[in-house]
Amino acid sequence: MKQTDFSLRAFTFGIGLLTCVSTSACDSEESGEVGGVDSLADDQPRQGSTQPGAGASQASLVASASAPPSPALVFVPSCGDQTFEGDYFIEDEQDLLDLENYLKVDGDIVIEGTAIIDLVGSDCLEQLSGSLRFVENGALTSISGFDGLTKIGGGISFVENGGDITVDGFESLAKVGAKLSIVVESTITIEGLDNLESLGGIEALESGQLYFPGLDGLEVMGSASFELVEGVHFDGLDSLELVEGGLSFLEVETISADGLGALESISGGLSFDEVSFAPGALDFPSLESIGGDIRIEHIASGAPPTSVFQALESLGGDILLSEIEISELSGFDELETVGGSIQSEGVSIESLSGFGELESVGGSVQLFGFPQLIEFSAFAALESVGGDLQLISLGEITDLDGLYALESVGGDLDLVENISLEQIHINTALSVTGDLSISYNPALSSCAVQDFVDQLSSVGGTITLSDNGPC
Repeated sequence: MKQTDFSLRAFTFGIGLLTCVSTSACDSEESGEVGGVDSLADDQPRQGSTQPGAGASQASLVASASAPPSPALVFVPSCGDQTFEGDYFIEDEQDLLDLENYLKVDGDIVIEGTAIIDLVGSDCLEQLSGSLRFVENGALTSISGFDGLTKIGGGISFVENGGDITVDGFESLAKVGAKLSIVVESTITIEGLDNLESLGGIEALESGQLYFPGLDGLEVMGSASFELVEGVHFDGLDSLELVEGGLSFLEVETISADGLGALESISGGLSFDEVSFAPGALDFPSLESIGGDIRIEHIASGAPPTSVFQALESLGGDILLSEIEISELSGFDELETVGGSIQSEGVSIESLSGFGELESVGGSVQLFGFPQLIEFSAFAALESVGGDLQLISLGEITDLDGLYALESVGGDLDLVENISLEQIHINTALSVTGDLSISYNPALSSCAVQDFVDQLSSVGGTITLSDNGPC
């Protein structure tokens, strides 16, 4: 199939209008006869405005007023006013040119299996009720045009196209109703779409490097998920304030986000699982609320982004930290409420701090298996835990320096298998609704344990004190 660069498509329209626009050549009354060339209308020079005719496309090439006195002949694309009913399939260059006949497509536009290298979409098209799909275009390297398109009711998808692709254009596009879907093994760069204000979301699966330097006008976006992706780079999205859904990264080799500085709220959850972070590459300086969970799991290299939540004030769901290899876990300094639980297991850290403003946890606080933990100074302002409070196998800590403000535990309180624990500095006015177990803490004096229990406000369930150190 013939390969064509569509950046010169203004000269290829079979339905273009042959128009004389050079005022010095044919419109000015001072120009006289045009040497050797008949007028398009008659033999007499015409009088009229020195401006080009109304309706001329930006794609038209207009002769300079200072050009020599010869006619400037250009092709002006004539946009049709029709609506195409059903899905419009583009398999070659002529199909793309014929799209100029339509202002609206009531269905999908599917560009599939073409040999086009540089694809320039129709500027005549204004509305698309369905989706715009680019599928298996092996030679495709750039996409531009579509500058008249204001709304896409469905999504935009890129599936198994061959090489690296740069997406630009779409200058009038304000809304995409469904997701931007990406399944490409190569690199894709979204440079344009700077006037896009609303996007149904982003979904990327089994893809290469994804760059988002554009989308600077985007304010609201649906859920975004990235799975089995080589890299995700948010350098744009400087206006994004709300994610209406979740934001998840699963098995992503590299994440960087110099953008996202305006993001204030995620209505769903935020998760990172088997990903790698470059130092300083991720920051959420304006993020104040997350409606769902924060899940950070299986992080073997790079620092997980707990310290980037400096503005976060409320969390509707859980905090889950699991199998993380770092030296310090801090952050969440402005967080005041957690609707769910805080659960952490298998975290190789030496210091647990942060959560300095946290006052209430609706669910449980469960900290298991910190073999290298030396310092525990978190939760200094915590007053109530709705579920259980379980501190189990907390490595080398000798004292619970936090938890001074704790007043109530709605479930059980368990202090178990803390081999170096010597003192319990927990508020003695504490009320425990469920069971109390303080066991297998060999460095903790049994007498100190009994003194702590005797001072508690109340325990609603069974008290178990066993296998602690001698008095």
